Amino acid sequence: MRTKIGAIILNGGKLLVVRKGGTSIYIMPGGGIERGETHEQCLTRELKEELDVEPKNFKLFGTFVEPAIFEKGKVKMSVYFVDIEGMPKPNSEIVEYMWIDKNYKNKNIKCGSVCEKHVIPKLINIGLLK
Repeated sequence: MRTKIGAIILNGGKLLVVRKGGTSIYIMPGGGIERGETHEQCLTRELKEELDVEPKNFKLFGTFVEPAIFEKGKVKMSVYFVDIEGMPKPNSEIVEYMWIDKNYKNKNIKCGSVCEKHVIPKLINIGLLK
């Protein structure tokens, strides 16, 4: 099972999701932990690589296990609320980002399993995703 770290970045009741090239599925920004990295170091590196932003104020939202979307097996993802400095710009393997609201499915937007099964429902339930 792969361990990954994901970022919940909110703005005005909307959640930032990203899309890698070659897929139509949107996921939370983040990625795999490199040897010796803390969760915060991993998110800092990944958010700089993927979106050219500076993260701060990490707060654990939860850890979830689901089938991996882009590889075989399961993924164990620890998800953090993160504030960012800077304007996101797609970088590295990220080709697009968007801000979604709770009605994203009505717009035919498909999200990854951890995002769709855990993060989005909880954010709606606690009133953070409008």
